[in-house]
Amino acid sequence: HEYNNAQMFQKFTTAVNSLNNYNNKDGIVRAIPIIIYHTIVNYPDLSDSNRPIDTTLNLFDAEIKYLYDNGFKVLTMADLRYDTNSKSLYIQGTS
Repeated sequence: HEYNNAQMFQKFTTAVNSLNNYNNKDGIVRAIPIIIYHTIVNYPDLSDSNRPIDTTLNLFDAEIKYLYDNGFKVLTMADLRYDTNSKSLYIQGTS
């Protein structure tokens, strides 16, 4: 599929906000969106690229700003740990 920045930003916000269905019930984090960026490019818009792994600087900036403005906490993969007993991920430093 070919997308432009506006379409991808909409897909991004829909994806990260969909996890509210799992997390807002009792304060327990049950779902964490994992976002991976492969290639950041200088094109003004994704419609200028023919590679599905590209993210423009403008789109990256908009997505990170959205996370910040909406109170999301940004973690790295190093912040996540796997509990072999419960077979689940948890955030390092939380109980």
